[in-house]
Amino acid sequence: MKLIIPKKIMDLKPYVPGKPIEQVQRERGLQKVIKLASNENPLGPSPKAIEAIFKNAEESNYYPEDDSYYLREALSEFTKFPKEWIIVGAGGAEIIKMVAIAFMENGDKSIIPEKSFLMYTLAVQEVVGSEGIIKVPLTKDYRIDIEGIIKSLNEKVKIIWIANPNNPTGTVIKKSELEKLLSEMKEDQLLVYDEAYNEYVDDPDFPFGFDYLRKGEKRIIVLRTFSKIYGLAGLRVGYAVCHPEIVNVLFKVKTPFNVPRISQEAALSALNDEEHVKKSIETNKKGRVFLSKAFEEMKIKCLPSQANFITIIPEFDPILLYEKLLEKGIIVRPTKSFEMPEGLRITIGKEEDNIYLVNVLKEILNELRKV
Repeated sequence: MKLIIPKKIMDLKPYVPGKPIEQVQRERGLQKVIKLASNENPLGPSPKAIEAIFKNAEESNYYPEDDSYYLREALSEFTKFPKEWIIVGAGGAEIIKMVAIAFMENGDKSIIPEKSFLMYTLAVQEVVGSEGIIKVPLTKDYRIDIEGIIKSLNEKVKIIWIANPNNPTGTVIKKSELEKLLSEMKEDQLLVYDEAYNEYVDDPDFPFGFDYLRKGEKRIIVLRTFSKIYGLAGLRVGYAVCHPEIVNVLFKVKTPFNVPRISQEAALSALNDEEHVKKSIETNKKGRVFLSKAFEEMKIKCLPSQANFITIIPEFDPILLYEKLLEKGIIVRPTKSFEMPEGLRITIGKEEDNIYLVNVLKEILNELRKV
């Protein structure tokens, strides 16, 4: 069979996820495996979400409501934006693809920071090819370079993509930086502002996208997800809040019945479980302080994080360290696929998992530093 495949598709490098627990158990013959690779909530889903999943499972023979009506109503109440400002997708990744499909065509450009979420590059490349991407390096301290982005703006740029906090570095841009960028953008340019990790932020100078929408800024598409703080990564639910004109266009390219019934109901229930969210935030904050201090004591360079993960820059080959952690049943995430070959991203886990990680790391480092 001779297939004619477009160059833009042939050039794609498929998304490489963190290894699943089951795969490591099979490959390594291990019983105990801890996954600290994919920034999932270590506490799992809200009990209310689990109850909703079982309650609605029997109706899985029916197609879900196509527009996620009741979830959008609940999100409207939660965000204080009208339902017409909200669209729900199968995770933030689907909405990222929607945006690229809806607003880019051949000849258009997107600005994407280096060492950032892979889906921005993949989505744009699928639509217009790699020639539609302008990459901007991070600063020396692994922060998104807003001045570099501004210098890259031109009349062909249609979309700027920013994750704040950034994945995989965990670093953030400040209010003044976002405001400077918005002031330099043209009226026909969009900013996709990905706040997947916003609930974990405690920096008082963090610019929440909703604040700018409320001030009348129409060019921001704020992305949020149920995969992180709400613990529903396996059910694939994300949403965007933006001006209704943008929402209407996104609905034109949305896949029919994109969010399953049980996913919609679980997300709705999780949204109402404030206690679980609060506990998840507290667990993460405590773990972030513990791991940051431990890495410092072990003399491992780590980036200051405002998310539910910490990225380290080890003195040794990060893949070697990754493999040695796998041997001990700990899965972390090499950041090579994020254009950052020097790092390992480590999800903040439950207290006992964090302690086990630190103890194993100490053993490995003692061994490597003797060589």
